[in-house]
Amino acid sequence: MMRRVWILMLLFPLGCGGSERVSGLHAYQQGRFSESLEAFTAAEKASGHEAPAELLYNRALAALRAGQLRIAEFSAEKAAARGGMVFVALRDFLLGSTAFARCLRAEAEGSLMDADPTAFDRAIAHAEAAGRSWRTAASGRDDWPEDRRNAERALRKLKELRMKRAAAEKRPKKTADPDAQPQPRPVDRDPPDLEESAQSPQRESGRLSPEQMTALLGKLAEKEREKLSLRRARQKLQRAKVEKDW
Repeated sequence: MMRRVWILMLLFPLGCGGSERVSGLHAYQQGRFSESLEAFTAAEKASGHEAPAELLYNRALAALRAGQLRIAEFSAEKAAARGGMVFVALRDFLLGSTAFARCLRAEAEGSLMDADPTAFDRAIAHAEAAGRSWRTAASGRDDWPEDRRNAERALRKLKELRMKRAAAEKRPKKTADPDAQPQPRPVDRDPPDLEESAQSPQRESGRLSPEQMTALLGKLAEKEREKLSLRRARQKLQRAKVEKDW
């Protein structure tokens, strides 16, 4: 589960961003990650091109914990470009975390009734990406046990996902309802952030809080209920037409 994945602690830049930086640190420590992200974003804007790598990486971590994975990746890339080799390893650590978050999203999607048949394939691809990023991060430092443990968890998750995919493939396929309306396929990407996407291409490679995972599952379950309700209504209408003809 995602709570077992190690997430790095905030770094503490001095003399940049003023009260916004302090607000971001306090909000993060209290678990208010969306507020922390907003504060660090304001601190970066206040610092302009002088924003230090520590501040950029703090923003990446806050975005990660808030579920804003693209923003997390973009900020981590900027921190690596600004801060050198130390932040390159930190960036790779974070990219492993965002990939693992996407893995869990796709896994949750694949576990639903009438799931997208590609869900487990996407979950496996994201787990592989997470493992690669975490191994790359570990190779840049002599002693980083948290990163190695994350890489090991990615391998275990891969084994679990392959078993789930195999089990799903053995289940009998349901016949399609000819009256059912086609449903849009869920996409395990984040909504585009206008500011970030306008500046740089994003890597498709985090940690989800229990509330965020519950919200995700709730949305997917609601889609299932809507499909079932629509199907029942059409069947009822069809039966009424048959009785009228008689």
